Amino acid sequence: MNEPTDPMVVPPLDAGQSAAVVAAVRKLAHDVNNALVSAVSTLDLLTIDRPDLEGTLAPLRQELVRPRALFERPMRGLPTRAMVRPWTLADWRGRIADDAKTVGVSVRLPADLPGPAGLDEGSWVQCLDNTVRNALDAHAAHARSGDPAPAGGRYVSVQPGSATGTRHCVVADNGPVPEGWRAAVLARKARPGKGHLGLGLAVVAAHLHKVGGRVQVQQTADGFAVRLSWPEPAP
Repeated sequence: MNEPTDPMVVPPLDAGQSAAVVAAVRKLAHDVNNALVSAVSTLDLLTIDRPDLEGTLAPLRQELVRPRALFERPMRGLPTRAMVRPWTLADWRGRIADDAKTVGVSVRLPADLPGPAGLDEGSWVQCLDNTVRNALDAHAAHARSGDPAPAGGRYVSVQPGSATGTRHCVVADNGPVPEGWRAAVLARKARPGKGHLGLGLAVVAAHLHKVGGRVQVQQTADGFAVRLSWPEPAP
């Protein structure tokens, strides 16, 4: 059982930082893709010249193709026009359900997930996607360590709500809480694959900052919670 803590505000990623990170990832993805395409083409030509080597070269070809997928995660989590991002709520529901199944987590989604007025659907979907996938990463890391699942199984719950003058969406889960998470939030750092923290939440905070909203993270009795909040539109 965890000791609940006060919420902590996540600093948003500003436009200049966002543009720099996106440019770096795109450049890396482009260069790696070109190098891999060249290597795979060389293997294909070699296979044509030496059919007897096809069985030997096939595993190597698969290993050369695999690294291209390494860039799918950052391109999905950054504010880019990458095709790997889900752009509609309908698309995202199916994608996140599939992601959850691969790590044995139950994702609880309400029928309606309204976002802030003034924020386009693609940006709102990314807010949900980054936050829920962070929680799934935490569960996956916990499962890889061999620790038993919590009583009742692993879950991620998404629940919208409202209070006086504000609306919110809380993403809660019963996964492990990272050590030193407060310092990691401020530094936008997290150990790769451990979940909950890092650049993804700063991107979410940047989206919500545009409409006067914010992101808060909190350790709870069951695990971890991220609260996305924004002003309620005037009547």
